Amino acid sequence: MPITAAQVGALEKLLPDIQVISWPKSMGWGHKQIKNIWDAYQYVAESASDEDIIARVDSDVFFFNNRIFNYVSASEADLTGDGHFVNFEYVQGGCYFFRKLAVEKIYRHINNKGIETALAECHTIVEDVAADFLAKKLALKVKQTWFMGFPDELNNMGGIKQKAQLKFSCAHFVMKNKGKMLEAYARDVVTVEEYQSMMDVISSVTSINSKR
Repeated sequence: MPITAAQVGALEKLLPDIQVISWPKSMGWGHKQIKNIWDAYQYVAESASDEDIIARVDSDVFFFNNRIFNYVSASEADLTGDGHFVNFEYVQGGCYFFRKLAVEKIYRHINNKGIETALAECHTIVEDVAADFLAKKLALKVKQTWFMGFPDELNNMGGIKQKAQLKFSCAHFVMKNKGKMLEAYARDVVTVEEYQSMMDVISSVTSINSKR
């Protein structure tokens, strides 16, 4: 369900510097949606400095420490992602980080060749495989590491406790029941008071839509 104008207004009141932008469908499958995603990356790059890093973060990802941010900032890689769940064949979707100049280089290539031609040799036309493919095709430096845990992994480690904190920086809840995501966040990441405050804010924003 698209976010409403009233909900955007509520978010802007809570976070004055936030930008909520309506964008064409960009779930990540097929040439058109992948091009939409790269249009978004380039939109951000246009107002970024050359040293900036552009992060792609899905809405079902949350962070529980800042180690990956420190790692990316110190790295010279053009693209940093997590490939451990796919045998490091590519940087997996959910969360990855591009340097601004890398985004611009790939975007120029897409515009010069057209998205279909640019991805002609890409074996699967989906956004994360395509991002990895394009970066490597243009001889950009790609770094794969471990930082994104998945529900089964985190459960096997006893939740987001000490062991998981040492291995991962964020959780990616690739499951239909997103309630489990909130349960994990409440149980392992924030205090009871912080969680209740967050839920109060969510309720105030979502209730705007239900009253319309």
